[in-house]
Amino acid sequence: MEEIICYTGHLPEGAKQNISFMELLFDERWAEGAVFCPKGIFQEVGSLNDKLTANRRYEFLLRAVQKYPFLAIGISDNCMHADGQGAGGNSAPLPMDGHCQRQNMPFSPESDGFRPLDCGCGPQPADPFERYRTDCYIAGKYQQELLSSGNFDSVIQSLLAEASRLPDYKEAVQWLEDMISHSPRYFEIDDNARPILIYRGSDTCYNILNLLADQLAGALRSCGQRVIVFDVEKEGNQALTQWIHCRFKAVIGIQTYVFSIMMHDKKTNLHDLIIGPKYNLILDHPSMMKEHIENGPKDYYLLLHDRNYVAFAKYFYPNVKDCIYFPPGGALPLEDDGQMPTEMQHQSQELFKEPVQRQKPVQHQRPAQHQEPAQHQKPVQHQRPAQTLPAMQGSHAGKQYDITFIGSYYNYRDRLSFIASLERSKRFLAARFLLYMRQEPDRPAEQAFQKALDYYHIGLDDDGFLSLFFELRQACFCIMHYYREKIIRTLLDAGIEIHVYGPTWQNAPFFWHEKLIRHPALGAEESLQIMAQSKISLNIMSWHKDGLTERVLNAMLCRSVVLSDWSSALEENFINGKDLLLFSLNRLHQLPGLVKGMLADNVGLEAMAERGFEKAFADHRWKNRAEKFLKDLRNRS
Repeated sequence: MEEIICYTGHLPEGAKQNISFMELLFDERWAEGAVFCPKGIFQEVGSLNDKLTANRRYEFLLRAVQKYPFLAIGISDNCMHADGQGAGGNSAPLPMDGHCQRQNMPFSPESDGFRPLDCGCGPQPADPFERYRTDCYIAGKYQQELLSSGNFDSVIQSLLAEASRLPDYKEAVQWLEDMISHSPRYFEIDDNARPILIYRGSDTCYNILNLLADQLAGALRSCGQRVIVFDVEKEGNQALTQWIHCRFKAVIGIQTYVFSIMMHDKKTNLHDLIIGPKYNLILDHPSMMKEHIENGPKDYYLLLHDRNYVAFAKYFYPNVKDCIYFPPGGALPLEDDGQMPTEMQHQSQELFKEPVQRQKPVQHQRPAQHQEPAQHQKPVQHQRPAQTLPAMQGSHAGKQYDITFIGSYYNYRDRLSFIASLERSKRFLAARFLLYMRQEPDRPAEQAFQKALDYYHIGLDDDGFLSLFFELRQACFCIMHYYREKIIRTLLDAGIEIHVYGPTWQNAPFFWHEKLIRHPALGAEESLQIMAQSKISLNIMSWHKDGLTERVLNAMLCRSVVLSDWSSALEENFINGKDLLLFSLNRLHQLPGLVKGMLADNVGLEAMAERGFEKAFADHRWKNRAEKFLKDLRNRS
């Protein structure tokens, strides 16, 4: 049976004693020494609570011992040292390579599925007030256990006596009252150790939304978080009510509608009854989810992969607490046995690694007619620590496909038919909107829309702008699909073979083209395998002019060369011509020559694929995104 093992100087050498929860609660000395835990413990009970600045290890063990047996083993005093503070603010743990420790351990911690609890925690402050704060929190959390054992009053008297010795007695007593009464200050700490709820949902778009949910869940678990994954599509909306009055560290959805579900009274948002901050990771332009965002819960945040979208959402959705720049992470391909690569299975060893700080998104106002595309500073280049990269399987030249495109076909002419059916004034406005997007395809759609309004001398307030932009959203879909078709057709007509997937391509007017190789539909995981067998993976942005998408990062992590239309985020994060290939929608006539030149250079392709892989592996895996999310969660307003 899995258990927690503590090597302690509080027992005779070689003696063993099972420590109960109540024994640990009344005597924190049992948390001293070298503590080893089963490797999966963090995913079950949560990680050390970083809302506490003292006795974090002790507080963690109180949670852990309720689920795992706690075995204390005596070790000789000369094997203990007390030259600093341990993770719990007590005696420092044994050195991991100490001679005495190796002699007295009946197992090899790493090989037997254990890990040292103190790994990466670092020294904690010995400030008496910080230790007092933690003691009060523990008393508040376990007050029912203390009452049942008849020790509550004595614990409170002891804490009041400790408060009298602190510089600010009044504040110390107020803190104790807040912890015992479970005030908001108590829940700021307690909710930090609660699980994160993640919603799975629709299997549209190659099931990519569920793949993103699963990847984020796995990365958060590797960071020591408790995660619950709930499949809304499978369980149904009614099943969401089981979470009413439950508390979570966070609730996350991937482009989900569930945050706009209302109760039967048509006034109460369901998620206002589920406690914890709500995050919706949105992949499309935020205007496309206007109704869902405007009817969201009170404690609502948007995660967006395009900084233009961040600026837009901050300006037009004042009901949202914050909009955060948050590109999705990339996924490594599955190994032949269907398991994730070995290096992904050991991410838990990096539980306490601090995330790299990112630049804050640029603040914008409503776009003006002649506003230039947003310019962002390039991130500072840092030397990366050495790390082991997964080896490439086979040679790049031996990949099965030259070019693949993992995307569906939509006929833009259907959107034009819809626009033609609009009333005259809106039809003319949509046509002008389309014209400006064609003339300046590097600009965000909202800037082209504002320019079209100015052309017809239409003045709107912010609500009117958002409503009309949403009403004419078919123009945005039309231009996306127009360029998707034009790019594919340009390559095909130049004699370049492209592999596409899914039944929608039989609707393409060029479905008969001899260079268009159609395959059955794929799942999200299967698409990774296809990318891994592709020399070049074509990406066509859905008008994300400052976007960084999962399709780009997935391809890089599959060691496929990314061929994509330009976005400022791609240009910032990667070097065009070295890490990936970027092309301009204004110069599609140059695209066939670019592709043919690269396909003729297997050495260059392999080098580019490897450079792209190294950058994506270092900075753009879901591990990186999970670390950033947890940092944003800690610092949220």
